[in-house]
Formats: sequence, structure tokens, C-alpha cells
Amino acid sequence: MVRDPHPFYVPLDHILPDGTVRFPEGEAHHVLRVIRLRPGDVCRVVDGEGGLYRVRLEGGAQRLAGRVLEARREQAPSCILELGFPILRLRARTEWLLEKAVEVGVTRLVPIRWERSVKEISAALRSRWERIIQEAMKQSERLWVAELAEVAEPYDPPVNTRLLLADRNGKDDLADLHGAPRVRLLVGPEGGLTAEEQARLIETGVQLLSLGPARLRAETAAIVGCHRLAGALRAADHV
Repeated sequence: MVRDPHPFYVPLDHILPDGTVRFPEGEAHHVLRVIRLRPGDVCRVVDGEGGLYRVRLEGGAQRLAGRVLEARREQAPSCILELGFPILRLRARTEWLLEKAVEVGVTRLVPIRWERSVKEISAALRSRWERIIQEAMKQSERLWVAELAEVAEPYDPPVNTRLLLADRNGKDDLADLHGAPRVRLLVGPEGGLTAEEQARLIETGVQLLSLGPARLRAETAAIVGCHRLAGALRAADHV
């Protein structure tokens, strides 16, 4: 596929069977007012569900439209890589964490209700996080948009999930990930886990994963750990 300079996000249900592409209002504004493309220009579009398209822009009476010139699809990842992240007190740090997690390959983001973290998020903040995730998907040219899950407890991952906890006392071992359908990395909050949280996680069989001897900020640990896991999962796919 010929590489065009500007990837835009158009949900799959806005790409019609006849090849018509209906740009959402916010993305249309970005196309026309920020990037300043015009009808007749060709751009790239991702649908967040594995589709990549070359699209020729067309004028529209009500909204920006386009026509698919070329398309390809990418299979969903064979393993869902989840990040169970703490909601940090400084909003900018949480937003940085979300952006970078998507860039390194996380496919599902789960806000965790730790004892020492912010425990709830507003609808407005959630909407902002979803926009950040979408922008990170486009920036990193990923074809699958990461899912933002509801706030969850750390002890109840989905069935068949390999559960790991970033911990300086853990093992530096990512063996035996081949064939795992889902891997979740848990990262504790600012101030660390309580003794009760640590004990309860160990009871569930969580694997402690060392990210090195240094004490890392929560957002740094999240990205270091996810980058390592994404690399290990790619390697496992080729075993």
C-alpha cells in the first residue's frame, strides 16, 4: 500500500459497504482545519478494528466524506496485552501513561482501584482518555484501538489471564508466555501497595516481575513493563 502522510481515525461503522467513508465531526475538523486537506486529496484512514485504507476525500453537503481506493486488514493480536494501571493524582502523568502504553502495544487498559490511588473517574475524564488513546493509535500507526475498561479491582482478572505484578523483588523472567490468550501487568499506585493488597495478590498466584533494581515511578514502571511484555509476546509468536 502506498504510504500517505496523514492517518485519521474513522470507526468501522462509518465506512460503508459501497466504499463511502463518513468522517466523524471531530476528525473532519482535524482533516480540513488543522491538516488543511481538500477534496481530491488522498489520505490514510484506520478503523480501529484492523483496517487500513487509502481514501480520496470528497466534498459533502453535511459532512466530510471520502471514497476507499485501497484497503487491507490486519488480524487481531493473538494475545491480549492488558495494563492494570493506577489512577495517578496528577492527571498529566496518567495521560502520559495511556499514550505511551498504546504506543508500545497494549491492547486493553484497565484502571485499577488500589487503596492508595484515586478510585473513580468522571465521564468527562473517561472521554478525554479515550481521545488520547485514539490519538496514540494514529500516531503509532496501530490498526487496533486499545480498549479502555471500566475501573476494576486488582484481584478479578478475566478467565485464562496470566497475571503479573511489577515488583522489585520479583523474578526477571518472562518465560512460558507462548500460547497465553491474555496477559495482564499490574502496576501499583504512588506510595506502593498496602501489605494486605500484596498478600492477597500473592494468594491469587500473581507472578512478581522485576523491572530492575531502581525504584520507578508508577507511570515509568508501566511503560517499561509493557514494552518488555510486548517484545516477549512477539517473540513467543515466532517460536
